[in-house]
Amino acid sequence: MTSADFMNIVARFQERPVPGRKVYVWHGSQVRLWQCLPANIVQEMDLVKIIPEDIGLDADEIRRKMRKAIATELEKCISGLKGQQILVVSNAYLLARYRIPLSVFYAAYLSDRTMLVFLVPKQKVVTELPKYAVFIQDATLKYIQELLPNEHRDNIIKEAE
Repeated sequence: MTSADFMNIVARFQERPVPGRKVYVWHGSQVRLWQCLPANIVQEMDLVKIIPEDIGLDADEIRRKMRKAIATELEKCISGLKGQQILVVSNAYLLARYRIPLSVFYAAYLSDRTMLVFLVPKQKVVTELPKYAVFIQDATLKYIQELLPNEHRDNIIKEAE
């Protein structure tokens, strides 16, 4: 999907509710994404900012607590919703890092009046990593792509460089 296609979808969505679940992945610049979205209906969920303080170190515990924190935040987003809303999920790498499924978003947030956009910035390693460290290019994008249902597999906007 091109950014122009995405902007047309957003323009239609801003005018009126659109039937179905709307999930997109923006693979590119955060600045460019914000330029494509109408500020009056956009809300951001920064996953780093909702990490519980008592998170612990166990991966299963982290996953469980993050799912609960995401669900709570999604409830806040939709409570009292009067018109359409686009929710941008930033720092989505945490979903891949802790293997958090997208089902929490599908169950708690998606409707005819809501749109979900996962922000996945293009990343490059600019310094040499130690031999024990591995950087997997586009790991977040691949993780989210694997979890998307068939109806949303083509909803990936790869910003031109």
